[in-house]
Amino acid sequence: MQSIARKYELLFPKDSEGIWNEIQKHLEKITEIRIRAEQPILIYMNQKEISIDQNGNFIYVPEKGVRLSYHELKKLVDFWCMDSRYAFQNEIKRGFLTIQGGHRIGICGETVSDEKGYVQSIKYVSAINIRIAHEVKNAADKVMKYMYINNTVENTLIVSPPGNGKTTLLRDLIRQLSYGDDKHSGVNIGVVDERGEIAACFQGIPQLDVGPRTDVLDRCQKSIGMRMLLRSMSPQVIAVDELGSPEEVELIRQMTGNGCGIIATIHGNDIQELNNKKIMSELLKDHIFQNIICLSRYKNMFRMELYRGKEGKLCCRY
Repeated sequence: MQSIARKYELLFPKDSEGIWNEIQKHLEKITEIRIRAEQPILIYMNQKEISIDQNGNFIYVPEKGVRLSYHELKKLVDFWCMDSRYAFQNEIKRGFLTIQGGHRIGICGETVSDEKGYVQSIKYVSAINIRIAHEVKNAADKVMKYMYINNTVENTLIVSPPGNGKTTLLRDLIRQLSYGDDKHSGVNIGVVDERGEIAACFQGIPQLDVGPRTDVLDRCQKSIGMRMLLRSMSPQVIAVDELGSPEEVELIRQMTGNGCGIIATIHGNDIQELNNKKIMSELLKDHIFQNIICLSRYKNMFRMELYRGKEGKLCCRY
């Protein structure tokens, strides 16, 4: 596997003034970087909001931080696109880029739409949100004992608001299930990595550790990718991030009916909120998922709750 330095080396261009170089040194502690045209750069590190001055010093008065122009934001986007925006148009029109290492670049600005109103491109970029991918091995240790029944992987849904680590937990579940342990054999897992954040593939090869028995369809639409994996790779389990469409939810019902396990994530605060979502309420009523893991923050600390069984009883809290 590549080193930490390798994962981060393409994140920023070389900067003679040292701003990007200094940020790059601390990427292991940074979760998010927000850059808005003509506004101070905001950095979220160790659960605090800070900024950086022109000399590369971190400061705790964001209003005094470095401000970038529209043209400087454009240069950053061009750098991530390797000076070929056309090659990345399919991602840009969805509002994000995923670059080597699995880091996700959210993009906002003036859009160009077709006659039906569908966004075709983002012409002028006015804001960027960089979400730093962190590979946290053993993040799933506390729930692994609940992942099996009679040597079969339980269907598991991870529920979390953005930024609480659902993709990190999903990735480590995939890794540990793929390797297996002294009690369970490793399982063949198919991953549909629509946004490139789970395995962080570069030229088709995972840059993050998702295990030796894992096959990844990179940058593929989930509903299409799940069908492709079922037909071609005979997975025992399929893993996807951020369920959203009715088609994806219905496909999960079909998959589980055919004996394929599923591990998935979805945006949400808790089970009650999911029950209020039409596309998810029926899945929950039919008990498609034996495990539901809810991630949240409590008093600035991350909290994990695991609900099990048809009754959805709280099994454990960490």
